[in-house]
Amino acid sequence: MANKNKEQKSIFFSLEDLHLVDPDRFFVKAPVVNEFVDKKGKKVTWVTSPGYYRNDNGDECIFECASPTQHCWGVKINYVYGKDEEPENMTGYQFCYPLTDMKTVDSPTKAEKAFRNIIDALNNVTVKALQKECSRKETRVPDCTFNSFSAAKAKKNWGYAVKPIYGFQKKKGTKDDDPTKPLVVYFKLPSRGKGKKLESTAMVYGPGDKRVSAAEFINVRGNIDAILHYDGIYWGAHGQKSFGCSTKTHVPEFNYAPLGLGVKRDRRLPPNTAQEEDNSGDEFQHPAGTKNKGFSQPGEETNPPLNDDSDSDQSDSEEEDKKPKKPIKKKVVSKKMTQKQKIAAKKRAAARRRRQAKDDSDESDESDED
Repeated sequence: MANKNKEQKSIFFSLEDLHLVDPDRFFVKAPVVNEFVDKKGKKVTWVTSPGYYRNDNGDECIFECASPTQHCWGVKINYVYGKDEEPENMTGYQFCYPLTDMKTVDSPTKAEKAFRNIIDALNNVTVKALQKECSRKETRVPDCTFNSFSAAKAKKNWGYAVKPIYGFQKKKGTKDDDPTKPLVVYFKLPSRGKGKKLESTAMVYGPGDKRVSAAEFINVRGNIDAILHYDGIYWGAHGQKSFGCSTKTHVPEFNYAPLGLGVKRDRRLPPNTAQEEDNSGDEFQHPAGTKNKGFSQPGEETNPPLNDDSDSDQSDSEEEDKKPKKPIKKKVVSKKMTQKQKIAAKKRAAARRRRQAKDDSDESDESDED
């Protein structure tokens, strides 16, 4: 008799070993009824079949594999079907994963081909399980699943009963499939709680390999590489869709590298070869005669207002020019400065250099006149 307390084995395939996955080793066990009682005392039930992969020794193993790094438009929130997208209606997290890059739609890489083969293998397991379960004298699946099976058999289209794992993106502004874009699959993240108490339990690592919450990357464009975990099959209705079952997977762990916001464009300016100066600690000062006169902030136009030619300002400017110039003191850059502070400091330094060059030019002109 088998030991029920025996530790469950697992198997993992790295990106380099995806092509070694044998599709025929995937399998699911008999359907089981799951249930729990909610806060109102109502018993909730659903039917699933756990899925596994057999290793070289024939042992049943939990299956996980790596996925190729792909572009992603960020984590998305799932809401209660038919209700407004409000915090109290949140049910989970997911993200849209393309099976190829835009450049490899027609010629997928070795890893992309292998990963899609794994997805196709999981879908085939679900189709065969559906056919087997619904051909029994006493079915162990819900009635809605059997009805979907009967309709799909009559239509000779198993996609009518089995929810597809991936599909085409749509052409902009239409419901037509766009074969020029990568096929996409929606992977779910493990989570707990609902509504405002919803939180993902996935292990998410951002830049610097720092552990962060999945919510950090909601609607944040970036590159993702994830771990795919095979759960098995869910038997039952899928809202108003015709599906009677679906392949269940989730992503327990992923790395995410956010990309800069904004529209991409080719660089047309030559490289900026100016040397960096360590002037980040200096304070920005308005040029003489322009303070509080509409002078733009660092990073914007540095020229004084063209319509400001008052005598008082000209006199102030001349007085300022006669004063001995104090050497600019450089301060040590704080190691705790943020990226925004560093950029602002560089802009202030550039502004000072422009003002210094202008003052030197003015002095040169006066010397020539003398």
